[in-house]
Amino acid sequence: MIDRIHELPVSKQIKLVGISRSSAYYEAQPVGEADLKLMRRIDELHLEFPFAGARILVRLLRREDIRVERRHVGTLMRRMGITALYCKPNTSRRHPKHKIWPYLLRNMTIDRANQVWALDTTYIPMAHGFVYLTAVLDWASHKVLSYRVSSVTDAVSEDVKVWQARPLDVLYPILYLDCIHVKVRDTGAVRNKAVYLAIGVNMGGHKEVLGLWIAQTEGTKFWLQVVTELKNRGVQDIFIACVDGLKGFPDAIEAVYPKAAVQLCIVHMVCNSLNFVPWKVRKEVATDLKRVYSGATVDEAELMLTEFEAKWAKDYQSIGLSWRRNWTRITPFFDYRQKSARLFTPPTPLNLLI
Repeated sequence: MIDRIHELPVSKQIKLVGISRSSAYYEAQPVGEADLKLMRRIDELHLEFPFAGARILVRLLRREDIRVERRHVGTLMRRMGITALYCKPNTSRRHPKHKIWPYLLRNMTIDRANQVWALDTTYIPMAHGFVYLTAVLDWASHKVLSYRVSSVTDAVSEDVKVWQARPLDVLYPILYLDCIHVKVRDTGAVRNKAVYLAIGVNMGGHKEVLGLWIAQTEGTKFWLQVVTELKNRGVQDIFIACVDGLKGFPDAIEAVYPKAAVQLCIVHMVCNSLNFVPWKVRKEVATDLKRVYSGATVDEAELMLTEFEAKWAKDYQSIGLSWRRNWTRITPFFDYRQKSARLFTPPTPLNLLI
């Protein structure tokens, strides 16, 4: 992101990108051999005593003649993403920013092979660090269909760079842009990373992964860089861009593709609306919202929204205001209602890859 050999000074690059100076000049230091051995032992003790915090771990380590201070153990635990597991206040209360995605397996009878697959990723402690193991399992037969270990990534790193810079088609009728947040182990520490995902539907009707980008957080400025990169790689125009409700996101797309229609993802709109609703009436509110986006025409959908506001405005006025405020971004898919409305309601970013 910051080019130190560019003619533009680094200070001006930092200002344009919108990051702090410390982030630009920071250089990660590798974990020492002694700390790496200590982190591995802490990880083993955490698996055996998941309730143990820094104080208990220090006592356990001293029984093995490992002299270490409590603060150092706490620092290493934070770098590894390890916390003591015990009952805390509000343990059963959902975080307000936690999204609830539809559970597709509810009431489904799974009785045959290749009906449902499960994907799981875990890390395995090694002598000099960690490796990730990803496995695909068949839900019915419990058979491991495939697995990969992260150590193979070094062998294909050059191919990945070529893939990331490959030229793209001139036109994509539909472009999905979304971001997922994942935990990544980086130099012995677990950090949250934002993975930007761009999926295009080509003229043949097939989905194509246009690119993946990783950053610290999701923001409109980075999305502008992503869309600009897509245009530099050959995408001269798109018809429809399907995005979430990030503030300023549509403006970033229209700055590069001014003629593109921006469609807000219906699933994101519903999930964001249900964040204002308690659990006991959430199903009823979701059913009434479904009548809005299930209408055959824009006029019918607006009539359903008016009825929704009349029923729920007293308790949840913010939901109706949110839909009214984004109405011009919600309704473009009604022009394609009969043929391809489902294209504008992707369940999750990962399902876009299927």
